[in-house]
Amino acid sequence: MKSIRISPRDCARRTFTVQAALALCIGFAALQAVHAFHVRMELEPAVLEIGESAELAIVVQSTDVPGEPERPNIPGLRIGGPSVEHTLSRTMINGVSEHRRFTTYRYTIIPLQPGEYTIGPLSYTHNEETVELPAKTLRVASPGDAAGTRGDVQELSDLVFAKLIVNREQVYVNEAFTLTIAIYSRGLNLGRDVSLMNMPDTGISTQPFQELRSAREIVDNHVYDVRRYQTQIRPVTAGTIRFAPELRIQILVPRDERRGRSLFDDPFFRGMMSNMEAHPFDLALAPLEVAVRPLPDADRPDTFTGGVGAFEFSAQASPTEVRPGDPITLSMLIQGEGNMDAVAPPGVRDSDRFRAYPPRLINKDLDRSQSRGRKLYEQVIIPRTDDVGEVPPLHFTYFDPNAEAYQTITAGPFTLVMQEGDPSVSRVVHADDTTADRQTRIVGRDIVYLKPAPSRWSNLREGPWYSRPTFLAVQTAPPLLVLAVFLLARRWRAMDGDVARARRYRAPRSARPGLRRAEKAVAHGTEDEFYNGLWAALTAYFGDRLNLPPGSVTAEDVLAVMTRGGLDPDNLVAIERLFAACDQRRFGAAATDPNQRHELLNEFRRLLKVCEKVDV
Repeated sequence: MKSIRISPRDCARRTFTVQAALALCIGFAALQAVHAFHVRMELEPAVLEIGESAELAIVVQSTDVPGEPERPNIPGLRIGGPSVEHTLSRTMINGVSEHRRFTTYRYTIIPLQPGEYTIGPLSYTHNEETVELPAKTLRVASPGDAAGTRGDVQELSDLVFAKLIVNREQVYVNEAFTLTIAIYSRGLNLGRDVSLMNMPDTGISTQPFQELRSAREIVDNHVYDVRRYQTQIRPVTAGTIRFAPELRIQILVPRDERRGRSLFDDPFFRGMMSNMEAHPFDLALAPLEVAVRPLPDADRPDTFTGGVGAFEFSAQASPTEVRPGDPITLSMLIQGEGNMDAVAPPGVRDSDRFRAYPPRLINKDLDRSQSRGRKLYEQVIIPRTDDVGEVPPLHFTYFDPNAEAYQTITAGPFTLVMQEGDPSVSRVVHADDTTADRQTRIVGRDIVYLKPAPSRWSNLREGPWYSRPTFLAVQTAPPLLVLAVFLLARRWRAMDGDVARARRYRAPRSARPGLRRAEKAVAHGTEDEFYNGLWAALTAYFGDRLNLPPGSVTAEDVLAVMTRGGLDPDNLVAIERLFAACDQRRFGAAATDPNQRHELLNEFRRLLKVCEKVDV
């Protein structure tokens, strides 16, 4: 490989070039920012009566002081001003401090006669750049007086009324539609409490009403303040829904000053308490009907799970390199708009190739109406054999009410890389023999040291040490050890040729790691870890005890073999209860009592001893 050397002078020259280019880019961006500006025009309110005024605001955002816009001149409107407001802000962009100036020009508009006026479009020029401001519409009504249009005294119903509005008069089952209640009032002070009665209570699913932003509208040449309350309704049965609700509002009026005065009538307390009292008033609403059509039976796929709306579906499988018995997690994401609270994922069914658990809801992010958002599901599947090449495709079907047809989204199939599982493979752990180093210590040289007195005097009547029973008993240990090694080696050779026997022999030891894991989880109060440990002990023990292949240790298989072996019914029920408890917690959402976990652990220890006596 050929090496390239760069001299310090070349390196400095290249660094300077890069820095100069960077500075040029930053300078150019700053120069562009100096000349860039934004303009917007606002009108508030857009609806008024003769005698009221509106405000027109032109907001200029720039880095320097902009010029004053040209004041519009519209017949029928008196436009005064402007008053000018300046606001400064500072931001950092790519390490460069940028100052922006907001200049607001406010014009006061006083209508001289009723009608509809168009303000704009207006052109604003700054630093030789022109921006077109879109037109605004101002609606002006005749002034309201004490007398009505017929010359008689106005009734309260002329000052306040309500409307019932739906966005669709014909929908499908489970298709949501919007119901809006609009309350119109003028010259009245309404309370915040609104009661809605006599709503249909069957055949529909209703969300709580949400109050929208208040507005103003012209009705019969009068300006009304409008409050709107909106909800989403989803029909659950076909037919006709009739809405004829009753609406009760609160009208606030000043308290009667002729009543007896009390301590709270003092001006000091009037500032702390309201001087208004509420009077209930019932509003009549014109009834309306919504026709609900059933979902079509023709061309309905078998994969349809009840979703009505517009949805997106995606899925993925992990991991994809597994052995028989290893769990695979399917993550399924459903998002869109419709009956999100009732939509369900497709999932994989239990078969001779996969053991499938029910999908679980992992995350849900929906709006207040429960009709828009996303839901994430997970399903655990376990391949039973090593010839499974893929996870079958997932088909998510929903009904699109706009297209009036069923739509199907397919995700997958997902390719699997299967590794062959060998039930005879076991882990052997051994330790190397160690010997203590012996060192010779020289205690003297050239001088013959005297032997110290013996610590224990021997009795000559006992005979020599090599004739004592203890010594003779020790001499039998080596032959016995050799015999034990011979028998153990013979047993190992026999088990190498009989895999089922070897697995049956090591079954109790296979359950110990899972048991220790479950015992620690009980001590620390971790519920999920307890059931994972208990499940590992169950599958390890019965997989070796019954010589079952990986991925096939199920309650059905274990109970079938144990029944043939003559296990009594009570213990069969106990085994089934252990498997059911693990499945329910590992792939369900039910919580258990700590005392129950102690009982399950003790029950499994007892079953280990009982099952060892069963001849299978």
